[in-house]
Amino acid sequence: MVSSAADAGADFGLAPFSPRAVLDSAQEMGWPFIPAVATISEANYMLERGLTSLQLFPANLLGGLRFLSAISSVLPQVEFLSSGGVDESNLERYLESSKVFGVWGTWIAPRQLILDGNFEEIRERAFRAMVIAKRSEGAIAK
Repeated sequence: MVSSAADAGADFGLAPFSPRAVLDSAQEMGWPFIPAVATISEANYMLERGLTSLQLFPANLLGGLRFLSAISSVLPQVEFLSSGGVDESNLERYLESSKVFGVWGTWIAPRQLILDGNFEEIRERAFRAMVIAKRSEGAIAK
């Protein structure tokens, strides 16, 4: 799976779950993979594997920024790509966190908008997300 993605030209990978076989393959190939975690134990396991950039999924169901703060107090060297419940209403708060290096979510281009061919709405959502991200740039202290 990893070699197929890399051979197809993918610069990195991420998924809402992180099977050991995928982690092993990615690390053996030196291919960047951002594993998803949902517990402090999973985050610590990834840290033991030398991975410090992790995906928090599903972020909002896990407590969002409060959860990130709790993990960061124990594992301060870890940073997160937050997804799962991140949307236009909370995007700026996530981006302002020093422990968040990025966000993603299907809210910009949900399946139904794609199926309906409503690319204008997708463009507008992406534009609004970009405006929020640019507004947050000054708050990001990495």
